[in-house]
Amino acid sequence: MTTYHDDRTPFMYAIGWTKQHKWYLGIRYGKGCHPSDLWTTYFTSSERVAAFRAVHGEPDHVEVLFTGDREEVVQKEADYIREFDIHRCENWLNLGAGGAAFYLDELAIEKLRRPKARRHGRMLSSSELAEVEARKAHGYRRLIRPEDRRPRRSKTYEWKGECLTLNEWVNKYQMCSVHQARMRLQKGWTIEKAVTTAPRPRTVTMSP
Repeated sequence: MTTYHDDRTPFMYAIGWTKQHKWYLGIRYGKGCHPSDLWTTYFTSSERVAAFRAVHGEPDHVEVLFTGDREEVVQKEADYIREFDIHRCENWLNLGAGGAAFYLDELAIEKLRRPKARRHGRMLSSSELAEVEARKAHGYRRLIRPEDRRPRRSKTYEWKGECLTLNEWVNKYQMCSVHQARMRLQKGWTIEKAVTTAPRPRTVTMSP
């Protein structure tokens, strides 16, 4: 169940050192957190980032990618890890809990700062644009947002004024299995006969 808190605005963010080609993606969801904290009062909790920052100075790319409740930002980060395995990439400072869905080169950074791409008549967000750039670079399939996917609907069969799927007809009459009904339909049976005919009882012949 999604829970919203008035005392915080959880967010996912990315920081990077473009000259060194080093990046880090993280999330923050503690009490009182807000995206405006990023790199003003909050500088990540990663020891690797702190060590890298001590040697190379401040990152030149700091960006909030996503805001939501705690469950949403945690899930967003986990989805990126599973799909892109960024914690194993040498360009990222993430070890395990972090990760990102894109690799930013100079061209991608420029597009992030001035996004021009559109999808479905609206401007792409910086995170969406970065995902598109990564998929082009690494040969991933076309990016489809969950809300853009068309729900799949199984084939339906009409009988007695009802329009149900094969599973629904079989569950309604419980005379045979779905596999048996499907095989019958392939042989040219009507839906009525396919789901209301009980299978023949097996006969066992005893040897003398």
